[in-house]
Amino acid sequence: SKIFGNVCKYSYELEDAQYKDFVKVEGNTITFDKNLEKGKELKVDMYCTVSDQKIKLHTYTFTVKEGGPSGGYGTEEYPFAIKTTEDFNAFAKDYSFNMSESHVALLADLDFSNKKFEYVSADFKGIFYGNGHSISNINLKEARTNSTGVFHTISGGLVMDLIIKNCTVVQNSNYSNSSTGTLAGTVKNNGRIFRCEVIEGNVTASKDSGHIYVGGVAGELDGGILEGCIVRDSQVSSGIAGANDRIGCLAGNVKNKSCITYSGREKSGLRAICTNAYSTAGGLVGSVSDSTINTCWGFQVTDSDKYDSVMKFYGYYGTFVGNAYNLKSSGCIQYNGSNASGLNMVIVGHVDRGSGMSVYKTDDFTCDKVGIVPKSQYLTNDTSVKGNPVRLAPVTMTLRTDSVKKSYYHGEKLELNGLEVITEAGKLFSTDNMPYEVETDYNPNKSGSYNVKISVGKISSSFQVTVAKKPHHFQQTVKKATCTEDGVTSYKCTDAGCNETLKEQIKPALGHDMEHYEGAPATCQSKGTKEHWKCKREGCEKIFLDKEGKESVTQAQLVIPKSDEHAWSDWEFIGEGKHKRHCTTKRCTAVEEDNCTTDAPKEKVTKATTSKDGKVEKKCSVCGNVFSSEVLPKASGIKIAATSYTYNGKVKTPSVT
Repeated sequence: SKIFGNVCKYSYELEDAQYKDFVKVEGNTITFDKNLEKGKELKVDMYCTVSDQKIKLHTYTFTVKEGGPSGGYGTEEYPFAIKTTEDFNAFAKDYSFNMSESHVALLADLDFSNKKFEYVSADFKGIFYGNGHSISNINLKEARTNSTGVFHTISGGLVMDLIIKNCTVVQNSNYSNSSTGTLAGTVKNNGRIFRCEVIEGNVTASKDSGHIYVGGVAGELDGGILEGCIVRDSQVSSGIAGANDRIGCLAGNVKNKSCITYSGREKSGLRAICTNAYSTAGGLVGSVSDSTINTCWGFQVTDSDKYDSVMKFYGYYGTFVGNAYNLKSSGCIQYNGSNASGLNMVIVGHVDRGSGMSVYKTDDFTCDKVGIVPKSQYLTNDTSVKGNPVRLAPVTMTLRTDSVKKSYYHGEKLELNGLEVITEAGKLFSTDNMPYEVETDYNPNKSGSYNVKISVGKISSSFQVTVAKKPHHFQQTVKKATCTEDGVTSYKCTDAGCNETLKEQIKPALGHDMEHYEGAPATCQSKGTKEHWKCKREGCEKIFLDKEGKESVTQAQLVIPKSDEHAWSDWEFIGEGKHKRHCTTKRCTAVEEDNCTTDAPKEKVTKATTSKDGKVEKKCSVCGNVFSSEVLPKASGIKIAATSYTYNGKVKTPSVT
């Protein structure tokens, strides 16, 4: 997405729509139905969408392959898995999976006690990961082939980290040449046996003519390689006098630029009966030509305890090599744990060409003496045993979890995408993505830390994952406070299936913000308006007839209907016994005329005084027009009976005449 400025959205689509029920594409996950037919090719297109433009980036082609007996597909990423003796026998004889050219992993110790054992009869060209497991109690007697062992022939393939224990191999074929070994009859074409061990083995080949190659690990190396291999507590035998034998505890015959390094025998010996003068027997190798033996060893407790019984053997015998032709060798050691200087050794029975071998005697043998520790670290010493016999260092496992999801939320499934499982054979060889098994107490519904144990057979390693409650994605909803209702701010999780909320936040109602409006009375010409108050807040703007906002009205309810009554002026006398009035409302022209009222006049009396006449006026009671007036003469000739009077306590009203 960097190409597109981190705005690219990826998507995947199945090209062939008819398989939509067999292939599920969900986001970045593609799931295939197990019922898809073998060999079917399915194409999935990868797109990048930028804005509204959809760009096809790549097409992935998936081929449906059949899995092995216990899983796997034989690839480097997904080797065929072997967990049972039945799995191994299926691998050995069933070629429908083409296992002989595949990656195969042993994930358990196999015990063939009282069980039929099938050897791998095809040339093995793949990689067999033993993972430190053992195959034990094998009884293999074969006359049908000229190459006999757990593997018939390793041709360009690799067998590693495998232990063969208590294995009896008997070769009694009539082929002119035969190769017999515990682990392989023949190793050729740069085939390789790496970090393997043969314990308590018994390998025997017998015939009365031709060539017999017998070895504790491999019968013959023809351009093959043994590295880090040990044979201990084992016996290698050849048995008929007339054959031309090549017999050794590691390999019978070694030729054609083969190589043996960091390998040896521990308390293992030869048993040979042969009258053929050209036969060769060696503590490590019977015969070697144009090949290399470096940093190898033999463990011999005392001179009398040689482990080698070469009865009636008329060929060449050496404690390391029977016969050498152009042998290149360095760093080899013979040790016994106490007094090695007393060991009586014939290192190479016969040197056909070249300088033979230089072998050191030592009381004990630690890996660092020959540089094994700094160079390989896949061998170690058993310090509990006298003389420190060499052993295979255990296979170790490393988990690379940097790309693995380790933090989960409730309800999420455990995922191991990106996990790399690496088994290491010291520092020289490691294998990635081995088939593995998972053991965990993971609970997606409970918070905590959980252990995830990854096992490749008996090797295991662990890492931790955590489960926590998923953080909520709250969406805020705000209801604003109004004049009469409280405001509320609420929060609810928007994740699917989650109803989690937070405590609501309340904001009290605001109350009305009133503005006063004077009323206007209705007239004969226009409607009136009631006195009222109106809230100024946006969104409210309600109208009330009271300041407290208790009596709400509508705008229509404020209107006072137009009046049927005029606003008359006072009556005005207009003469001829009449008066009139007019409406004082603007734009109103209403006028009324009427006769002045004489039947019930309004009388006004002005009393006469001694100096001024009085009068009696009769007016119109409506307009006040005077329609008659009578004079009251002023008073004259008034006599007063007395001008003073002494009050005697009795009532007496003065009189005037």
